[in-house]
Amino acid sequence: MVTTSQGAEGMYLKDEESVLIADDPHAFAEAILRLYRDPELWGRLSTGGLAVMEAHFGFEAARRAIVEALHV
Repeated sequence: MVTTSQGAEGMYLKDEESVLIADDPHAFAEAILRLYRDPELWGRLSTGGLAVMEAHFGFEAARRAIVEALHV
């Protein structure tokens, strides 16, 4: 995934680990090309991004949030 700093806010994403962050049009286009041309980077970011989503937004994360909110 390629996004801006603003787009990544609150998503727990880290540049070069789970996403590429670029804040101007030229850098954004370069990041897309870099990702498209580098299968290893694509795989690493895909794995990292899925791990972040599961950890913070998956079923278990939702369950923890509900239990914490209800103080069960």
